[in-house]
Amino acid sequence: MWRTGSTIRAEGIDTYEFLFDDRLQGLTFLYSVFTHMFSGDAARYLSEFSPVMRPGGCVLASMFIMDRGLIPYLQSNGGEGRRALTFPHAVEEGVFHNDANLVSGAIAYSLDRIGAMVRSASLVPERFVRGRWRKDGEFDVNVHDLVILRKPAF
Repeated sequence: MWRTGSTIRAEGIDTYEFLFDDRLQGLTFLYSVFTHMFSGDAARYLSEFSPVMRPGGCVLASMFIMDRGLIPYLQSNGGEGRRALTFPHAVEEGVFHNDANLVSGAIAYSLDRIGAMVRSASLVPERFVRGRWRKDGEFDVNVHDLVILRKPAF
């Protein structure tokens, strides 16, 4: 999503408002945005996509996705030296923080949590691609995981 001269109004993150014409955006790309947002902020941001996207439009976003099998692996292997991404701090249900002393540090979400936020924003989770930070990464170009979301065509 890009438009010359456009802005995001940010009096507070809970009042973010994308100033784009409704239903015109076909692709929204976010890199390392959700990796630094807590759930309330991320949910608010996600809720802004659907109104400005055309039906069938796509969101491609990088983030860290935690699943139950990954937690013990990361804790026992220290994140394999990749910035020690172990996400040991459960902030709330399905939300994990990598460093409790660094507020803007890395945030990870469970698949259930991100799925609920996405559906609440009237989007559909289409694909999840594991990044190279994980033991089972399939996307060696990017450290983060990638999620592909779509606005329903109807």
